[in-house]
Amino acid sequence: MKRREAKEKHEQSVLHSFEKYLLNKGVTLKIIGHPEPPDALVNIDGKETWVEITDAFLNEELARSISSYPADDVPHIHTKRKLIIDPEQIYEGVVQDVVLAKYNKNAIRNVYKMYAQGILLVGLFSPFVDIEDIEDLVLKIKIIKNGSDNRFGKIYLYDRDRNFHKI
Repeated sequence: MKRREAKEKHEQSVLHSFEKYLLNKGVTLKIIGHPEPPDALVNIDGKETWVEITDAFLNEELARSISSYPADDVPHIHTKRKLIIDPEQIYEGVVQDVVLAKYNKNAIRNVYKMYAQGILLVGLFSPFVDIEDIEDLVLKIKIIKNGSDNRFGKIYLYDRDRNFHKI
């Protein structure tokens, strides 16, 4: 599978998990399309909106390793062992940067102008994240959301087990 196909499969999987999460809350989600950007146009309980999916990796090396593994059009890039001092603090900054990058992205600004508010799903890809870290991240991202425009009406963090944490 090509790297682009792997990305699309990942996004479909995240959307499917989000759909199950919402269904457990009594909310229905139907995917309308994938215009790129955003990653999906959806209907949630009769209201059309859009979803953008992004991932926060501990570092670029881990991102390249994970994203190259399923792709047959690029070589798999292995991560090297190294000492990481204070990984929770480093990762907190990574997650904040990823969210801010979505707020600063012109393509997403244009999607917001065209469709109004959307939903941001942020994947947490770090071996050092536990529930206490996620609770801290929710508070940090809430500060960013409250200080920014309303392009993301809702933001959710999701962990490796696809548990969604609403901001």
